[in-house]
Amino acid sequence: MFESNGAPGNGVRFAPRENPISQFVNGFEEATTAFLCRYTGEEPPPNMDQRIRDALEQSLLDPCDISLIPCDRRTCICLATPLSRQPFDPLHVHSLLDQMRRKLAQPEAPEAGSEGAERLQIMPLALVSSVGLLQENLEELSELLDMLVNRRLNVQFQAIVHLNSGQVFGYEALMRVPQSGVLRRPGALISAADRARLVSWVDIACQEICFTRASQTGIKAHLFMNMDAEGLDFVHETDRTLADRAAESSISPRQIVLELTERQTVEDFPRLVHYIEELRRQGFKIAIDDAGAGYSSLHTIAELRPDFVKIDRSLVRSIENSGTRRALLATLNRYAMQIGAAVIAEGIETRDELAVVMEIGVTYGQGYLLSRPNDGFRSLRREIRDLLEEHVARRRLRLGSSPFPVGKAARVGLSFPPETPIETIANKLQKNPDIESVVILAEERIEGLVMRERLAQAVSSDPDCLSRPISTLMDCQPLIVDAETSLEQVAKQVAYRRGMRFHHDVIVADNGVYAGVLPVRALLETITDLKVNRARHIHPITGLPDRIAFEQEASLRLSQGRPTVVAFGDIRHFRAFLNAYGVEHADESLRKAAGAIQDALAEHPHADPFLAQGDYDHFYLLMAPERAEAVCREIVRRFDEAAREVYAAEQSRQGYLETKDAHGQTRRSPLFCLRLAGVSSRRQPIHHLAQALDLVRRMLPRVQTTQGSAYLLE
Repeated sequence: MFESNGAPGNGVRFAPRENPISQFVNGFEEATTAFLCRYTGEEPPPNMDQRIRDALEQSLLDPCDISLIPCDRRTCICLATPLSRQPFDPLHVHSLLDQMRRKLAQPEAPEAGSEGAERLQIMPLALVSSVGLLQENLEELSELLDMLVNRRLNVQFQAIVHLNSGQVFGYEALMRVPQSGVLRRPGALISAADRARLVSWVDIACQEICFTRASQTGIKAHLFMNMDAEGLDFVHETDRTLADRAAESSISPRQIVLELTERQTVEDFPRLVHYIEELRRQGFKIAIDDAGAGYSSLHTIAELRPDFVKIDRSLVRSIENSGTRRALLATLNRYAMQIGAAVIAEGIETRDELAVVMEIGVTYGQGYLLSRPNDGFRSLRREIRDLLEEHVARRRLRLGSSPFPVGKAARVGLSFPPETPIETIANKLQKNPDIESVVILAEERIEGLVMRERLAQAVSSDPDCLSRPISTLMDCQPLIVDAETSLEQVAKQVAYRRGMRFHHDVIVADNGVYAGVLPVRALLETITDLKVNRARHIHPITGLPDRIAFEQEASLRLSQGRPTVVAFGDIRHFRAFLNAYGVEHADESLRKAAGAIQDALAEHPHADPFLAQGDYDHFYLLMAPERAEAVCREIVRRFDEAAREVYAAEQSRQGYLETKDAHGQTRRSPLFCLRLAGVSSRRQPIHHLAQALDLVRRMLPRVQTTQGSAYLLE
């Protein structure tokens, strides 16, 4: 293939055998359009070069000089220079490619097949403004073509982490280049590919490596792969679709997230939207890359409604020192949740950056702090999982109560493989009138969802469809939420999801594995019940859970046999402070005291603390025994600091408060302080909560508070 020589004739030049790059430069003029053709099958047909020349000549609308330059037995470069010396516009190039592909898909003879044409990839190679610019980048272009033709590219994988659960959600494939030559960095290679319009070919090369690695390891996590937005239409026209290439490696499209980048201006946005919708129907998920780096990304988010929005590193860098960037990230995160997308913060490199990102409520994170790029698919280090757990606990304490995860409200539901006949599903739903949907699973992978109404409409309009597989009716893009997502977040996604109705179902997945379904109706009912219950059992001054909530949590822990410290605390001398300063100031001081205790507990999230408020100046506390001593020590320290701040400077210096009694006599009352007593179920058997509370109340008189707050543990 691509080895013939010949003399010029009829506007066609047959390039002599010499260095292909030199031929490319010598034959290139300012009006020239170039195409790179590569055969991807096992053995190219002997007449493929002639068919390419014929297809190009027949597809041209204007007379042109045509050159065919062989690079190797599978690859050649086609040059088309209009005799008018007026270059083709991008729309003309796209039309020309479409015509060539159609002609090459037609068999040469009735008995001939089109397999050779289906194995041929054609893409514009260089649309540059001048020959001089092309010659300046000759060395880069030569090295780039060598990497693509000889498969010298490589990929590494960096984990994308679900920040609340501490689990690896997926891996992004990151391109790596040989450390020799002029293109030693991925950025330099991408820049060279941009100039040569070969970015999509680079994307395809990396994707094939990624598929091979994933197939070898049998990974079940998501795979994030870059895809240039402008080149997506050319990839769509290649010999094999992306879904075909994934299937050859036994990778489900539902595992793949395509990260769209806008390295070049998208000239035909409607066509891009069309290709994106086709990929969605095949099961792929879509991510917008580098959000926050430019205004064009905001337009893309609004139009494409992606599944994921990746926040650019420039927005995350040192975010703890920038209120403006924090506000922007919070805004992007809220907007993404409203349209049913999840935010991924890229480039997290420090603990402070991670703390701010998690405080804002971002779902996923990626960066050197969490995991560095590796040749394989590595799990998180133990220290990183502990760090994430610590931040989650702190955030829950600051929010006042733990969010209710949707996984706790999910129902089992019905599930079937995609090849199941529609008639079987219809019979099953008829026997289960309370079930509104069927989840389609293939080897535990979530493939889609079929609602009862959709099935009924299909059977009513076409009774013959009963013999077809259920996959022909399923929605390939149902709303799938992680089991750890709060009910409130799911409700926002439902509200902003196009076509979602009151009787529809949401699919719940646990780290990508099907866990159940939740009808929208049940979701709203559960949220209402939770809000009513929380409002009923929240202390009106501090916002802490009340005694009833404490009793429920304590009874649950004790019934499960979990080693637990049950503690009770009261604020001594607080009534004197109330009489001296009044109710309003006393309420504010009580809130500060409760905040000090919460801050102390936030320092020890592994103690699994639960704080509640009883009467006006009483607190209840549950915690793990092994951390109890350190927790109590931190509580009394922070409590005393907060107490000194609410008194006047003179009173704090003196250490007492002067008040008048009912007879007008002056009395000195000590500054209020906390005494805390706790008993551990590990040291003595505790059969029920009343027994534990009786023990701690007996201990309280032994807590000496003459020098400020104090505690006693037994």
